[in-house]
Amino acid sequence: WSHHDVPDAALLPREYEKAMNRVIALRKSAGLAGAIFTQLTDVEQEATGLMTYDRAVFKIDTNLVTRINGSVLAPDL
Repeated sequence: WSHHDVPDAALLPREYEKAMNRVIALRKSAGLAGAIFTQLTDVEQEATGLMTYDRAVFKIDTNLVTRINGSVLAPDL
């Protein structure tokens, strides 16, 4: 639903957090039961993955992803 290009890799952490905050909001307001992040790696012309096309480099700090995902999964929502 929210696929869009991230023109600067430095923006990726902020955009990932914004997307996950939308998941939290939908969980609270509409009872969302699941969400899928489908682009773990860059593919061909799209560079919106969490890792490079060759899977050699994480483009976002994995500790940050863990923290953000933990907030999405928090049982107290």
